[in-house]
Parts: sequence; C-alpha cells; structure tokens
Amino acid sequence: MLELEVAEAARGVTLVVSDVLGRVVAEPLRGAVLPPGVQQRIELDVRAWAAGQYTVVLRTEAGSIAVPLVVVR
Repeated sequence: MLELEVAEAARGVTLVVSDVLGRVVAEPLRGAVLPPGVQQRIELDVRAWAAGQYTVVLRTEAGSIAVPLVVVR
C-alpha cells in the first residue's frame, strides 16, 4: 500500500510504477484530482511482480517526485 498526501489541491495527478528497465508495471492514478491535506491510500497488487526494485513516480501540475519501492519474496 502506498500512502500520499498533497499540500495543495492537485489536478491531472498521475502515479506510475516502473521496473528497473523503465517498463510501466502499474498506473494506479491517471488524471486524478486530489484534495489538499487528505491522506490517500493506494493498493498495489504486487503478487505477479518479480522481486526487485521499482520506481514510483508521482506527477502533478506542480512537479514530480520519484521514490524507490522494493518487492521482497
């Protein structure tokens, strides 16, 4: 589960998870609208993913942030 919160209202929010080769394995948010100050919980079903490191990228109108995600078996 991913948890995120934006300080200001955000439109056109995209959340993408990519593997080490840059292939998109999940896109749980696309064009979403997020209200400010509300914690969002996003479920990711990683059962079919290989063990290893992934990159989670959150993009909003204000910018983007990338964080690592590690799947351990």
